[in-house]
Amino acid sequence: MSKRAAEDEGHNTPLKGGERPEVTDLDDEVGEFEDEFEDEYESEDEILEAGVDGRPDAEREAEEKDAMDVDQQTFIVGRHKLEAGQTLTPDLSTYEMLHALSTPWPCLSFDIIRDSLGDDRKTYPATMYAVAGTQADSKREKENQLMVMKFSGLSRMEREQDDEDSSDDDDDEDADPILESTSIPLTSTTNRIRAHQTPPSDSSRPPTTLTASMMESGQVLIHDVTPHLSSFDTPGTIITPQQNKPLSTLRMHKSEGYGLDWSPLISTGKLVTGDNDGRIYVTTRTGGEGWATDSRPMTGHTGSIEELQWSPTERNVFASASSDGTIKVWDVRSKSRTAALSVQVSNTDVNVMSWSRQTAHLLASGADDGVWAVWDLRQWKPNTGSTPFKPTSVASFNFHKEQITSVEWHPTDDSIVAVAAGDNTLTLWDLAVELDDEESKDTGGVPEVPPQLLFVHYLENVKETHWHPQIPGNHGAFVKRAALEKGVSFATLQLSNQWETAIMFHPKTSTLAAAPQRERPDTASSGPSSIGYTEKSVAPLVEDFTVRFMNCLIRCVLNYTQPLDKVSAFVQYRDERLPYTYMGSREEKKGFAAIDDGGVKLTFVNRTFVVAILEAKRSFQEISENKPTVSDELLAQIVGEALGVRLDINYNSMFDDNIVSIVAVKHFVKFFQLNITKTFISRFRTLEPTQEHSDETTYLQVDSTVWFDVSKPAGLKYFVRHLQALIAQADNAARSPSFVEEDLMDMDE
Repeated sequence: MSKRAAEDEGHNTPLKGGERPEVTDLDDEVGEFEDEFEDEYESEDEILEAGVDGRPDAEREAEEKDAMDVDQQTFIVGRHKLEAGQTLTPDLSTYEMLHALSTPWPCLSFDIIRDSLGDDRKTYPATMYAVAGTQADSKREKENQLMVMKFSGLSRMEREQDDEDSSDDDDDEDADPILESTSIPLTSTTNRIRAHQTPPSDSSRPPTTLTASMMESGQVLIHDVTPHLSSFDTPGTIITPQQNKPLSTLRMHKSEGYGLDWSPLISTGKLVTGDNDGRIYVTTRTGGEGWATDSRPMTGHTGSIEELQWSPTERNVFASASSDGTIKVWDVRSKSRTAALSVQVSNTDVNVMSWSRQTAHLLASGADDGVWAVWDLRQWKPNTGSTPFKPTSVASFNFHKEQITSVEWHPTDDSIVAVAAGDNTLTLWDLAVELDDEESKDTGGVPEVPPQLLFVHYLENVKETHWHPQIPGNHGAFVKRAALEKGVSFATLQLSNQWETAIMFHPKTSTLAAAPQRERPDTASSGPSSIGYTEKSVAPLVEDFTVRFMNCLIRCVLNYTQPLDKVSAFVQYRDERLPYTYMGSREEKKGFAAIDDGGVKLTFVNRTFVVAILEAKRSFQEISENKPTVSDELLAQIVGEALGVRLDINYNSMFDDNIVSIVAVKHFVKFFQLNITKTFISRFRTLEPTQEHSDETTYLQVDSTVWFDVSKPAGLKYFVRHLQALIAQADNAARSPSFVEEDLMDMDE
């Protein structure tokens, strides 16, 4: 399955060839279908008789017969083309669970990682972990990354209940899906990625999770992603620059490749890799961080290596599939470095292959001509001459009319197979289905559909598919498609124009931390003399809501915009939650964390700064005329919190005199910027409560956005952009090595 130019094969684009598909907008909602004609009602007293319209009955019956003569052909996804104006809509009633996501760049390969949540899971919401490698544009290769992801809150499809009292499903089954991710920078496209776990010596510790990535550059990178996975479930985990570096970089291949597999029987780690030159290498972990690769490659294929699979039962045996149309079986102990078996299974490229873990003598393969087949290895015989042996398949299907891009056996059912193809379909098959003679006569009008075909799912440009080994009914697939919404560079991020004041909210540097209790001024009263409260100032308090999306920047908002019964449990605690660590532009260690009843903090070079102030007071939430209102006491409290932060001797300002506060009321969110200058602080310290506010220095200058209704797409978009801009400015400010010293000098003065 080597790369070929698109013009070489016309529409039959190889797995990695051809132009990148254009970004398209997908409608995430399933619309309601209505008749285009109005309902017609007939009077119960009206009786119609044949021939009353004056025409002969035979003429009218012939007309009705012609009217019913419509095209009754069954539409087959991936084979029949849509006509102009037609679109495909999934029948959601056929899915137990269906979720979709987009990534910054297309992904040619991914792998699902085993976890400690148990096997054969059937409860919802589901949780899963995965890794994937990106394929960035050739001019932006440095943006490639190895993504480590956690999916949680994966709920089942909503269905109408026949009996309201018959279902006592937990509210958790309706949880919102959450995607958390962290990434490792790469400089080349990932052709294929596979994960492997080594059991720990201490049962209280998680297994070591390694990934091997076959790169477009020809290198094979081995990473330890254990700390990245732990960061999702262990608050405060910091990913160091060293942990982002590969454990080993293998450079024995002189060309790129796609063949890659970990041995399931060697817990310490044994890897087989193959390239487009037909060379296969075996690499073994030697202990500690050492890796040893055989000096002599295994050769024999006359085409590129497309797939490699270790035997599920034999420690030293693996199989290879090649663009030369053959599958070969190898024994790594062979000194001749040649294949023990060589079988011609196709006249075209053999793209993919899967060795059954349940029935070890069964092997499935998929080829460039759209045919996938199952082979019984017991029928294969050693070569007696130069011509490869040509066996008969146990089963063969030519349902797909484009190249097969992925095939995989079910992890627990030895008759179920998943197949992905270039016709934009992912199909599920049950090889145990057999029809008797009587049943085979009734094809249901679709004789071209094999009875073994269980399900067809439409997915554009799907390149790889996997079963979840611990959730057998859960199936994942990755597509070679640009993300629906590409990330916006922070350097060019533009704020919205939805502002109430002329002064735009655009932090020059960064924001701050929550104030210690000892530094907070008294804010008990709510009258005109309350701290910071004047006719000119507006300073509401923000609630400790949680950001569920924006996991790559900060996982901390929108929980308090949900109904109380939908709020995540952790908001009841007053501590740091959901940390996220990343590498800054200057390779410094940085991190974000949501602080319940505190703020959103930025960690930089062992010092802590705050991105925004957050608080929680549900009792102050009111909606009047479809707009939130906030009490005087709440206004005073948020100002007091900001003053406490500003007066804290441990406060390291990255944000000049400005402090940002965010308030959430029901499903509305608003950003405030309080300008607490040194002059204001001085006046605040000396001003008597009963003294008249005689000049502008006694006023607190506050700018704000409008209320963003996050229950609507436009409001949610603006909210996300402002939060991104806030974090971007914090990151930009942290690039300057002098800002800390300069600010501390100002504070001392």
